Amino acid sequence: MAFLLRGIYTVAYAKGLGERHFQWKSNTLRVLRKQIPMLLAVLIPIIVVMPTMTTTKGAAFSDSLGRLLFAIASIALAFFAQRFMSAVRKDQPNRQVLKVLHLFAVAMPLVLAFISLWGYHYTAVRFEGLMFISLCWLACVILLHYLGLRSLTVRERRMTLKRVIENREAERKIAETREAAETSGEGVPLNYEMPQRDIDDISQQSETVLKIFSLILAAAGLWALWDNVFPALGIFDEITLWTISTGVEGESPVPINLGDLMIALAIGVGTVLAARNLPGTMEVVFLSRLNLEPGVGYAITTLATYTIVFIGIAAALAGLGFQWSKLQWLVAALGVGLGFGLQEIVANFVSGIILLFERPIRVGDTVTIGGITGTVSRIRIRATTLVDWDRKEQIIPNKTFVTQDLTNWTLSDPITRVIIRVGVAYGSDVDKVQELLHQVAVENERVVEEPAPAVFCVELGDSRIDFEVRVFVRDLLDFMPLSHELHSAITRTLKEAGIQIPFPQRDIHIRTEPARKDTGQPE
Repeated sequence: MAFLLRGIYTVAYAKGLGERHFQWKSNTLRVLRKQIPMLLAVLIPIIVVMPTMTTTKGAAFSDSLGRLLFAIASIALAFFAQRFMSAVRKDQPNRQVLKVLHLFAVAMPLVLAFISLWGYHYTAVRFEGLMFISLCWLACVILLHYLGLRSLTVRERRMTLKRVIENREAERKIAETREAAETSGEGVPLNYEMPQRDIDDISQQSETVLKIFSLILAAAGLWALWDNVFPALGIFDEITLWTISTGVEGESPVPINLGDLMIALAIGVGTVLAARNLPGTMEVVFLSRLNLEPGVGYAITTLATYTIVFIGIAAALAGLGFQWSKLQWLVAALGVGLGFGLQEIVANFVSGIILLFERPIRVGDTVTIGGITGTVSRIRIRATTLVDWDRKEQIIPNKTFVTQDLTNWTLSDPITRVIIRVGVAYGSDVDKVQELLHQVAVENERVVEEPAPAVFCVELGDSRIDFEVRVFVRDLLDFMPLSHELHSAITRTLKEAGIQIPFPQRDIHIRTEPARKDTGQPE
């Protein structure tokens, strides 16, 4: 007890943990700094002397000195409660429940002191001891709650900073893509929707889970302390609501009592709260510490939500006495219904999970599937949105990406190859043409140095010698601008070098038959 009060006093230091990190009110902290040393000065001597009353020699003084010390301790606790609750109510004047707590905290030690002087000393000591231990337990839980809240705040700030950096990088890439699109004449998405949870929702969910955990921890501790004092609470186990047959001959039915129903309801409420708030908490506490790709964390939390719901429903039904042997036919019927009625929806859902985990496509990738080429702007559980070069949004079911052939132009390497075919007239210097074409390719800024550009003489055509200029470009959107620049530069360079790009040539042979002599005979 003394160590706990000393710990609270340390937290209440000026400019200390309570003020700077826990955001506790100034009046409350000021009262704690002033009243805790005074309370310890009274309680510590009493705590040292009181155990001697249980010895053989000290038992004679238990009814006199023991009651006096107990009364002094109770008055000290009531005085501390009065000053502390007054400061709390001053900092939070609009909370009406604090009035009731204030009255209870001040009156209860005085009532127990009166009961002790009246003759029920053991009962008063027992109750006050339990109450004081309960208050110490609640104070410990409150400290743990604020420490957890501070830890969550730090993690959320780091997540926010990381997302700001990621968003800035994404905006920079979008700006570069738009600039490239302006020169290529292709349409690109205005923005991308990353598969991730909102940071405000994550913060609210994690704080809710922390509050629920603190309440459960406090209630469990109080129940363990006061369970023997209130044995009447066991009456819930004696009220039978219904019975469940086990299906085994000779065995009696299993009774379901009011306590089981209350536990099942508690499991149901806990399942709803967990499904709504645990995903955000998982992302703050665990997933943010892992180096996961965007979208993987979203997939994990989504699967965790469905798993929590399934386990919660199973636990609640088991608490109410429903057996798996009697539910398996219902599950089988639901499976058949899903197989026939919701087959495509389930297939798209599972495919969406696969896409988020396996990541064959990512938001911002340029892909080709089913003859459609575009940029991935959104990945959802059921469908994925592609924005084609005409800026039209194509909603494609996720099953298509898993079952059909897919070309991802930017999955691991955005560099792609551009091939330009050039024909020159017969009689041209092949080596000189190759040198000029290679020089044009190297001088273009859009052409990457690695892999290096290459020029080959590939065919002797009907009227020309065909060359191929093979170069690599950094981005798919540079394909058309580079093709234009290379064609223009090649035409200009060959013209300056006096090398002719021939027109298609055809040799036409005209055959004339000799005139026939007139014989005067009819044909």
